[in-house]
Amino acid sequence: MLCVSYLLIFAFKKLLNYAGILPYSSVDEKLAPLLQNQISSKELRPEFQNEYYVVLSAVRDVSQLFMAPLTVLAWQNLGAHSLVFLIGTPAEFEKSRATQYIADFLTDLGARTFFISSKSIPDDVLAQVVRLFAAGTPRTFNFENETVLITAHTNIIPMEIDDHTLNPGEKLKIYDSECCGVLDGVRQYSLNTISMSVREWRALMGIDKYEIPDGNTLYGYLKNEFGESLPKLLTSTNMALDRQLISAKVEKWRQINSGSIKEVKKSPLTLDMESWLRETPAVDRLKVKISTYDELQLSSNLHIKENWMKAMPILNQTFGGNIVTLLNEYREEVDKLLSGKAD
Repeated sequence: MLCVSYLLIFAFKKLLNYAGILPYSSVDEKLAPLLQNQISSKELRPEFQNEYYVVLSAVRDVSQLFMAPLTVLAWQNLGAHSLVFLIGTPAEFEKSRATQYIADFLTDLGARTFFISSKSIPDDVLAQVVRLFAAGTPRTFNFENETVLITAHTNIIPMEIDDHTLNPGEKLKIYDSECCGVLDGVRQYSLNTISMSVREWRALMGIDKYEIPDGNTLYGYLKNEFGESLPKLLTSTNMALDRQLISAKVEKWRQINSGSIKEVKKSPLTLDMESWLRETPAVDRLKVKISTYDELQLSSNLHIKENWMKAMPILNQTFGGNIVTLLNEYREEVDKLLSGKAD
């Protein structure tokens, strides 16, 4: 097990407390305290009467995994806890001090983490599709039936939460519902984002509380669902298995629940950080106004110091000074571990 920097963890907790963001235990037996904008149930808008968890996933590639804590913090600031599926075994994450550190850091942020792997499903495909099965995995066994799970992309940070919360009478909310066209007569939906209660997720996916304990069980579900088409879906980069699965399930579910579906049809205005870093002259970077966008798409190379420093105007506006200080220390620690310079 990696020996993480206790000084960094201590500083992290102090910074979170100072910023008004409370970390919470990711151990199932302990209840998560209220988040920043969840002061008491009596003061909440109706859609916030239940707990919200955003469901994310990440493979072991540091360029991708590095983004997960940023996304967790962003959603936490909006009022949602996080469940992060880490694709691989604990032993595989421990092979690299950097990946183990990031996994530990996610837990320190209060995210519930769940390691999952499968010899039959490629890691990138497993990362995509596992989010649909959160309601049947051990990390949600003690969730209330009305706890809301929001599937989301780890590289996308929303600027507000209203388009992702369930209003009274809504059982399913689909964000950017006209994003993906039609395939074989079925409207296609992205997993960024789909919001449902735990109860409705289990009904939609046809799973019960204890049905998906590991990757092999998930593979059996997919094999039963797709039959002989599954091998092609697992190996083709263009087939978007997760999108096809959720779209077919929603189409069937709509037949008996059409009145309780809310589609957010607007196409979000996205700030693509990677393009912004590449194309924006240094003199213009301070002019960016993140508040004019609906969401931020993080760069896959954000852990590189040069890109991180260029992105500072965006990071400061997205997180604020205290959290950026924490994230600076996080990036520096990852950099040290990757270069072998850590103690």
